[in-house]
Amino acid sequence: MGPRSTSSFLEYILELLQDLGEVHYKHMFSGYAIYAGDTHIASVVDDTLFVKVSDETLALRLKNAGSHQFSYNKRGSPAPVVIKQWWSVPEEALEQPKTLVDLVYEAFPELGAM
Repeated sequence: MGPRSTSSFLEYILELLQDLGEVHYKHMFSGYAIYAGDTHIASVVDDTLFVKVSDETLALRLKNAGSHQFSYNKRGSPAPVVIKQWWSVPEEALEQPKTLVDLVYEAFPELGAM
């Protein structure tokens, strides 16, 4: 079994995201999938929050802020598998609820219409 996320970190993230409205989670593999309504907006794996980013400008900004793409080691593969659209959230966004919520709205503009 791979790394696990702690429930206290998950609870902290859910608290930060409460301004999004109906936010809930489901267990997935070695972590959690976080939803705003029916939209899968983020994942928590190994106490790291990842957000799905389709916009290349936002992805570049996250990369420049020190974020990294989600990756995992596949049995029998010499190199990790990189999931290119999932980026870690910068530390400063984890310290300010408004910053994190703004990041989610930027990644998922359709949530503003919910």
